Amino acid sequence: MALDVYAACPCGSNKKLKFCCHGLEGSIEQVVRHQSAKQYKQALQLLDALDKKHPQSAWVKNLQAFTLMMDKRGPEAVGPLTKVLQIQPDNLYSIALFGLASFLANGWKSGKAAIQRAFQRCPNEYPHIIYFLARSTAEFMGSIGSPLAHRQYLGLAMRLASEENRENVFMELIEFDGDTKIPYILRGTHDLVPVAGEVAFEKEVRKSVKLAFLGCNEGAAGLFAKLAESAEAELAGLAGDEATAKRAVVASLWWNSGLCRAWDGDEKSAAESLHRSAKHADDLDAAVEAETLAQTLGRRGDREHAHRVVQSTFKIKMVSKLLTLLDETPLFVRVPQPEGQAPDPRQPVATYRVLDKNPVAGNEPASYTLDSVPRVAAEIVVFASAAQGQQEAALAIIGIEGETFTDAVAKLEAAGIDDLEKITAPGSGESISTNTVFEKEFLPLQFKRHFEASTPLGIIRRINRDNWSKFLTNEWPEMSLAALGGKTPKQAIGDESLRVPLAAWLQQIDMYADRFGLPFDVPAERARYSLPVATPREISEHTNVGTLSVLQFARLPFDKLSDQQLVAAFKRVALVQHKGSLRPLLLTIVERTSCHELLDMARVYRFLSDLGSLLMETSEAIRWLDKERARSVPTAEQFEHELDCDMRELRYRLDDPHDPVCSNLLRRMWEHYGPKVPELRGYVTGIVNLYKVSAPWMSAGEAVGAITSGGVWTPDAAAEKPAGESKLWLPGS
Repeated sequence: MALDVYAACPCGSNKKLKFCCHGLEGSIEQVVRHQSAKQYKQALQLLDALDKKHPQSAWVKNLQAFTLMMDKRGPEAVGPLTKVLQIQPDNLYSIALFGLASFLANGWKSGKAAIQRAFQRCPNEYPHIIYFLARSTAEFMGSIGSPLAHRQYLGLAMRLASEENRENVFMELIEFDGDTKIPYILRGTHDLVPVAGEVAFEKEVRKSVKLAFLGCNEGAAGLFAKLAESAEAELAGLAGDEATAKRAVVASLWWNSGLCRAWDGDEKSAAESLHRSAKHADDLDAAVEAETLAQTLGRRGDREHAHRVVQSTFKIKMVSKLLTLLDETPLFVRVPQPEGQAPDPRQPVATYRVLDKNPVAGNEPASYTLDSVPRVAAEIVVFASAAQGQQEAALAIIGIEGETFTDAVAKLEAAGIDDLEKITAPGSGESISTNTVFEKEFLPLQFKRHFEASTPLGIIRRINRDNWSKFLTNEWPEMSLAALGGKTPKQAIGDESLRVPLAAWLQQIDMYADRFGLPFDVPAERARYSLPVATPREISEHTNVGTLSVLQFARLPFDKLSDQQLVAAFKRVALVQHKGSLRPLLLTIVERTSCHELLDMARVYRFLSDLGSLLMETSEAIRWLDKERARSVPTAEQFEHELDCDMRELRYRLDDPHDPVCSNLLRRMWEHYGPKVPELRGYVTGIVNLYKVSAPWMSAGEAVGAITSGGVWTPDAAAEKPAGESKLWLPGS
């Protein structure tokens, strides 16, 4: 191991090698060879021998710790590192390794002091270790459900990543921002707000910003909060413009403190700081964004005011007898099992729904109303016993806690099943709780509706839409909300003190609608509750639209963006898919022909057609799809292009499978595309059989197939490869 004796010693002491660990190079080289060959046991044996000879060597102890972590024995690495730091408290290599070892040994909360010391002191000297620590912290934050912290530490890892790792972290960030299961207010970037003041004040602000940049968010949040409280105290003696300017400073400081708390995974404290930011902000849009973020973070951790999903589990003896009894029990409906799956003891042998009324039969639209379609009170899953006693036969009934679930369990226990033996949570006779919770305000929307398999999609979508409309017009306006001081949204109309929390609650509803594909017009709802519309955001040619938060992005005047900014905006909205921004942006792009060559217009038209279908505006969906049909494509791609468009139209038309236009599309699939893509005939057969569509053009027995468990096949779904060496193009492949 040829090392320059006048270079810094690898032990991290900041001394020259000649005056520190010189003489150990040959032995350490043997250790490194074992490490490279993943022979960690042999490496540790050598290091133990070296440690006995050189008990004061930081190099040996650091390598012991590093090797233990490579051997997945991270908690054991704390010991040798503690000894080094007792002698050399400023050894940066030991500090970096100790942060990682503390995380592995004690977790985030108990190891935070060591972790953040490593973040603060070692990113320049040991970026590879701090990168791994940031990645580990990000994964932990994701596992406990702290999305802002998850993304922030991914961003820190991105800055520290080597070239080979940077792309992987970047893809994780893209995946995070595109995850529609996360409320859109928690995705994308959130920036600290610059705050100006006197020299000493600005010095403290810069110190806070630097701590946050390094990943030391708890310290940054504390400093920002201290500055905010000091500025708040000064407000009492101010008036007029001075008071207005000071309130803006206070609002910005509490915003910064709240973000840092959230980045630290402390969402409850973050919500408190952000509420205070909203209280002081004079700018309504900034106040609403702070309050929306505060409500979102506060509600995520508020299990006291949420409804849990619970289950009651029973041991059973005879599965076949049980299934017969359940099949004969009124209002217990068996759910068809997916066909063609190999037996798997981990999967239920049967699933039932417990309904509150009998299912609606037939396809007559007028028969389906909110009053006639049954709600699912609970679901029952039955598991058979597994071989060799690995799993006992069991039944679980699952639902949302409350009277509805209690009644469903009572129906089960009254079904005449003799051999049910209830399994209860340890130390109680209660049902077992799961980790799934539903916010009480959205509880009316959580109960599924039951439809027979042959019910047209359009009927199902209409009932779900009617249920949503009922929630918006009758139920939510009359709810007592903690954010409104116990008042209902109706009572809050005209109350100036509740203007911000009411507007933020509308954003909560928009996030719910956005996630589940439901219509919600925020400007119209603001007007309904006597709230002003959001102010368009000021822009310039230098505005970077890709770094705006979702709510800031939604206030962009899209018609004033340059072509390049429109392209960047499209990339952003296509990733986040906030529907409130998507449609107005797409319509602006369609009108701005100068930017068409810069964009994939096929995606633009497909987005617009899918949005039309989502809003149950079939004619609008078809209008945009026809734009895509008319787009010129190379001859070699013509067949694929036509099939893709026809499959999209079929997906839209299946709202009413008995419509003659839908029947004609099915026939075209069968006759025009079927000979070239035989697999399509199986899907057509499945649709015809499911909805009992008249299809005289299909020869009996000519094709077999059914709709897969995932639903109707579309060009967006990956098709299974047919048997043999077929080279046929399959939509979605």
